[in-house]
Amino acid sequence: VAVDGDGYVFVADTGNHAIRVISPLGSVDTLVGNDGNATTSRLLYPSGIALWYDWQTWPVPDPIDPDSTKYVGQNGTLT
Repeated sequence: VAVDGDGYVFVADTGNHAIRVISPLGSVDTLVGNDGNATTSRLLYPSGIALWYDWQTWPVPDPIDPDSTKYVGQNGTLT
């Protein structure tokens, strides 16, 4: 879980292979990995999320490959 300066909460939804964002008003949206299917999702069991130094990119560790970290941008791009 990570919280930005505007009060948005970012959650690694491990079982659904997604990163969710909760607005300060309580609405929930999917930032990346919305299909919940490990074979087609761009994330595989994300185990956490942290706010990166620029407040615009979040590192997501990959528990299947501990040496691999993916980065999610504000617009849902995954690198």
